[in-house]
Amino acid sequence: MNRYYFLISGLFDLILDSEKIPATSREFLDLCEGELSVEDFDELKKIYIFNDIKNVVNYKITEKYLTPSYYSVDEFNENLKDTDSFFQFLSDFYYYKKQDKRLFPETTEEDELLYHFYQNLDTFGKGFIYDYFNFELSLRNISIAISMRKRELDASNYIINNGDYCQNLLKNTNSDFGLSKEFSFIEKLNEVYELNDLALIEKKIEEIRWDWLDQYSLEDFFTKNLVFVYGIKLASVERWYSMTPESGELIFNKLIEQIKEKINFSRDMQNWR
Repeated sequence: MNRYYFLISGLFDLILDSEKIPATSREFLDLCEGELSVEDFDELKKIYIFNDIKNVVNYKITEKYLTPSYYSVDEFNENLKDTDSFFQFLSDFYYYKKQDKRLFPETTEEDELLYHFYQNLDTFGKGFIYDYFNFELSLRNISIAISMRKRELDASNYIINNGDYCQNLLKNTNSDFGLSKEFSFIEKLNEVYELNDLALIEKKIEEIRWDWLDQYSLEDFFTKNLVFVYGIKLASVERWYSMTPESGELIFNKLIEQIKEKINFSRDMQNWR
């Protein structure tokens, strides 16, 4: 495994809610492109694939192209000419979209893309990339399950079913869904959700993510995994740095509207049946 002594030793420490950021993700990527091997740099860009998913969904809806992302805006637009040039899960999504078909019609397009992504995770990445995205899915699913249970709503159309634990989230009535031994962070999530404070919930989720990243890379001395961890953390710091009370309220209201729309859509489907 390649080791990147000078690159890693030169990186600034990161604090989640810092009053300033040491560098932007764009600057970080520019630095890494000249320091990492071609293969390792390609892997690094994969950690930002969730922004690519949002860019696919929001294409022509908003002019804002989210970065950092795997594809630059120029690469994205070029690949639209032949969608088979995208990663397989994106190509599959476009294939069905062109035929006006939805594999998961009761979900949002973003969730549907996540289904495609996790069905193709084995081919998307291995090692850290594979483990990291599996962790992200469990954190997402468990957070949603706790939130929906608190609101006494059905979580079945929100959980991305990609593991045995998902059935526990839908059927187990224990406070920890019977999963605390497998996912030790469940207790922390339960506690913070009781506070009904969106900002605190988001911060706790971020802290859980950082704890996992730190534990995963505990014995990775100057390896690419440490570079990947830094990239994920830096993107988080950027996101928190850009947040204001107004933007936080806007995001919260948008989430509420999405939940309402999905609930109404689900009811309409049930009536139609």
